[in-house]
Amino acid sequence: MKEAGILMPVTSLPSPYGIGTLGREAYAFLDFIGDAGMKYWQVLPLGPTGYGDSPYQSFSSFAGNPYLLDLDLLAMEGLIEPAKLESLAGQVKQKEGEAPNEGIGIDYGTLYQQRIPLLRESYQTWRQKQAGGFSNRDDFEEFCREQAHWLEDYALFMALKNQMGGIEWLLWPEDLRRRREEALQIQREILEDEIGFWCFVQHQFFCQWQKVRAHAHSLGIRIIGDIPMYIAMDSADAWTLTSQLLMDEQCRPTQVAGVPPDLFSETGQLWGNPLYDWEAMKKDDYRWWRHRMAHLSKLYDVIRIDHFLGVARYYCVQEGAETAMIGEYKPGPGRDLIRIMEEEKGSSAIIAEDLGVANPEVENILEETGYPGMKVLLFAFDGNPENPHLPEQQKPNVIYYGGTHDNDTLLGFLEEGPESQLANLLTYLSLKGPMPKTRKEKSNIRWMLLERIAKCPADRVIFQIQDLMGLGNEARINKPSTLGKNWEWQARKDQFTPDLKRDMKKLVAFR
Repeated sequence: MKEAGILMPVTSLPSPYGIGTLGREAYAFLDFIGDAGMKYWQVLPLGPTGYGDSPYQSFSSFAGNPYLLDLDLLAMEGLIEPAKLESLAGQVKQKEGEAPNEGIGIDYGTLYQQRIPLLRESYQTWRQKQAGGFSNRDDFEEFCREQAHWLEDYALFMALKNQMGGIEWLLWPEDLRRRREEALQIQREILEDEIGFWCFVQHQFFCQWQKVRAHAHSLGIRIIGDIPMYIAMDSADAWTLTSQLLMDEQCRPTQVAGVPPDLFSETGQLWGNPLYDWEAMKKDDYRWWRHRMAHLSKLYDVIRIDHFLGVARYYCVQEGAETAMIGEYKPGPGRDLIRIMEEEKGSSAIIAEDLGVANPEVENILEETGYPGMKVLLFAFDGNPENPHLPEQQKPNVIYYGGTHDNDTLLGFLEEGPESQLANLLTYLSLKGPMPKTRKEKSNIRWMLLERIAKCPADRVIFQIQDLMGLGNEARINKPSTLGKNWEWQARKDQFTPDLKRDMKKLVAFR
């Protein structure tokens, strides 16, 4: 059976409080796409974001993003005063002013200043309710016990980070940077309340998320979530995994991750993530990866392995390099890691994000495992009539996208794409050039492309919600190798119109 789904980060959902959350709009969104016949919601990573606001550079591979906690739900539990939410909504509305047609911009700096203090207040209220016997602590304590393998280190990491003004852990005092137990124990005692706060936030997040996921299941919708191949340098993961990363005795990285020059960047992409010491990880049978995969299998129905190429080989750049132009490939864990994923994924399915340079080992792994790879329409217009990204070239076991969060929107591509590729696109659609000038005419071409996606032979296709809404690059999610103006797009409630649902149903009908 051929199916379709929607790619939209939770952060991009409508909300009166400055960012999408796991509250009523998440349920409304699921109802909306479910009624249109969509069977998948791809949410991307759900982890807490740090520098650059990217969920692919998270403070933890296990934790949930505190910004996604729904404040209205906390207010219903008596943990936040409704008057404070009214004030917050008023501030957000005043800041937005006359929202542009494309949507609303998320202000992460303001979020940090407003959201974390509110959550701290809710934690203190929760503690008071417990002390008075008005709140059940059993669920919280059970959660902390079950998640102790990552939660204890994450909560301590965040508490220490807050204590030191947010600086990265590589700049912490040596005894804390190198995790000397005596120093850590002293801090656990000093920061007991702060550690409790971060545990409370995670308990609330996972309670809210599991209810959202259950609602998706009730509608026949499966959740696709991402597992970034690499961890962020400034993360609880890196802080606790130094012996299994390419780091020196002082816990300083010696080499970092990236990719050589490609379609996204002429100088390559210097991600800066620490690299795994795969030989060290193999010695304990990839214990950390086992925990990670088992954890995410309880969050997502389908796990998309981002940068799947890293399983076969990984690109090393010397720490301190300014670009990723000079580096070298080294062999990855290969089938050893695939074995671990298979053993720990439970009932979850796996998608391999295999975009980029073709690699025979990756192709062999996909053939052996049956994992579907990915193809993207926006990579199809180089003039090659047999380009593997063209709609008619797709095979059933492929996940086909118009574009991903790292691409232009379809309309944005029609407005700003390379002239040669746009000429090839018009030829492909049997349209006489040049490209029309008005957005309305270009939007008609956008619809032609959406129909081609919907009619392709792939079993599953994923549409970006911005492409269905007919939005340009003002609504683009992320531009790789850049900082600022990324991960900011947020939809407005009034953009989920009957016409949008009608269009979605038309596309689903082609499946």
